[in-house]
Parts: sequence; structure tokens; C-alpha cells
Amino acid sequence: GVGVSFRVAGLPLALAGTAAALWLAAGLFGREALAHAPHKMRYFFFLSAAESAALGAFLAADFFTLLLFSGALGTAFWVLTGHTETPAAHRAAVRFLAHAAGGTFSAAAGALLLAQQFGTLRFAQLQVIVPLALTDTAGTVQLYAAGALLMLGFSAMAGVFPFCSWLPGACGQAPSPAAALLAGVQRTAGLFGCVSVCTALFRQERYFGAALLVWGLAALAACAFAALR
Repeated sequence: GVGVSFRVAGLPLALAGTAAALWLAAGLFGREALAHAPHKMRYFFFLSAAESAALGAFLAADFFTLLLFSGALGTAFWVLTGHTETPAAHRAAVRFLAHAAGGTFSAAAGALLLAQQFGTLRFAQLQVIVPLALTDTAGTVQLYAAGALLMLGFSAMAGVFPFCSWLPGACGQAPSPAAALLAGVQRTAGLFGCVSVCTALFRQERYFGAALLVWGLAALAACAFAALR
């Protein structure tokens, strides 16, 4: 079915524990870094909201829960990116929001296709049901369409090539503790979504793996050329 569900084991638990430790360090450092800055109440409110959203995303047991908390995480970081209220911070926040919102809508469209096809978004159930759909051409096409939308959405949230233009501005304009969490946890949450797509839907699909390999090589080549410019 479709609903909020969580799992506490393995990689999700390790990511959630690491995120909690990072937030503790960022909170302690933030007390000193923002001692004389305005709007401290707003900053710490959205920093706490981002932590709750990150923990929910990492412990999600289905795509609906993952999308719900990933969207909340992006919203909190959008506010933190524009916290200083300078023109540069506003521009960086708008660019970040465009990528985060676009990624959320793309992933939501993919999740809707999955729910329509299989009647569930739970990772464990999809791992069992999905291989049966790959014997049918129409089912395979719909599955790949859903997987592509999900991958594009979570890649935009993670700042994966070519959806990485928000990274320099957002990390440069957000307060230092929030910038560290943005670069680390926000991107990790998006990558966790990509890993969830791969393990829940395409665990044994060589064509999907080949597409990811081509994507990775293209990103590597683009970064190399950009570094040489």
C-alpha cells in the first residue's frame, strides 16, 4: 500500500546516526558562529526541521515516505540558504528551490507510475513484485519510465550532473554550519534515493546498470573538461 513507514536497520540506521551526530556538531558550532547574527530563532527552527526531515528520509521504508521527508528537507534548506537575506543569498535560494522542487515533482511522478502499476511503494514488496513485471513489454516500459523519473528527481536533489548548478551558490551563501550539512546530508539524502531506486526496482537489470555507467562516464568527462578550462 501507500503510506508512511520506516525501517530501522543496516545502512538507513547508519546514515540516520551519522546525520544526527553531524547536526549536533553543527548546532554547537552554530551557537558561536551566529552569536551576533539576526534571525537566530528562525535559523535554529529550520535547522531542527531539516534534521527531522533528514532522519525521516534515511529511515524511510517506501518511496512515499522518502519523497515526503526529502521534500521537507529541501524546503528547510531552501530557507537556510537564503537566511542572510542578501541579493546573492536570494538568488542561490531560488536556484536551489528550482532544482529541489523540480526533483520532487519528477520523483513524485515516477512514484505515481509505480503505485499505479504495482499498488505499493514499499521497497521490500517491490523487490519481490518487480521481477514479474519484466516479462511483459508494456510493464517493462512503464517500470523504466517510473525508474527514470525517480532517478532524475533524486539526482536533482543530490546535485548530480547535470543538476549541479545550485551547489556553489547554495553552499557559499548559507551560514557555515548549514552549508556543511547542505553539502553533506542533503546530497546524501538524494543519493540514498538513487540507491533505493536501484535496489528496489533494478537489482538485476543490466540495461539499467549500463545506463548508469554511461551517465557516470559522461559526468566524469564533463567535470574533467570543466576543470581544464
